[in-house]
Amino acid sequence: DAPAGASSSRPAGGDGLELPGGRVLGGDGVLRPAEQDAIRVVPTPGFVLKTTAVAQDAPADGGIREAASEKPKKYFVNVCAHDAVGPPKPVKRLNEQGEEVDGVSVPVSIGPPRPCADNRGESSVVVDCVVSPNVLADCTADETGGHRDFICQLALHYVESKYKLAMDRKYKLPRLKYKGDPEEGAQWVRDQSKDSKVAEASAGDV
Repeated sequence: DAPAGASSSRPAGGDGLELPGGRVLGGDGVLRPAEQDAIRVVPTPGFVLKTTAVAQDAPADGGIREAASEKPKKYFVNVCAHDAVGPPKPVKRLNEQGEEVDGVSVPVSIGPPRPCADNRGESSVVVDCVVSPNVLADCTADETGGHRDFICQLALHYVESKYKLAMDRKYKLPRLKYKGDPEEGAQWVRDQSKDSKVAEASAGDV
């Protein structure tokens, strides 16, 4: 059964147009993952971080991307939660010296960018970063703010990587639980709560 707040989706081959990347364009015009365990996730508000970003130019020689020469745009990142996203789990990693060290893998689902306006009415962008409810609980419980900062930096990293941005890591935390309407931020994702092997997921790629 789907978690509370989510509805099951079982797209059939004849119910939509199959697209590259394991996605299906349904007859209602909605793009969904093709997996049968895909569910529609409406995130639970958590907290919001605000920063700026510019698109990165793709160099002709295939080298490192550089920030485009344009005015930075304001970005809001909703750090929110849903049971469909699995909890963090311990992993083994190699450090710079090639030594095995303990680490943690935090599953994340990054939603598509949506237009919005800041409190001055200026054009901005909002993106959802959906994590496990356990992650939000840990952010609240940590009075030092260190865990929240770790999650914020992780969210910025995933958004930056997915959408080829150069994001300012000096963010602010406005007194908001969610920018916009959570229904507008609904995503179709695989139910990671039933798959402990999933380390990271992004809307449209699952």
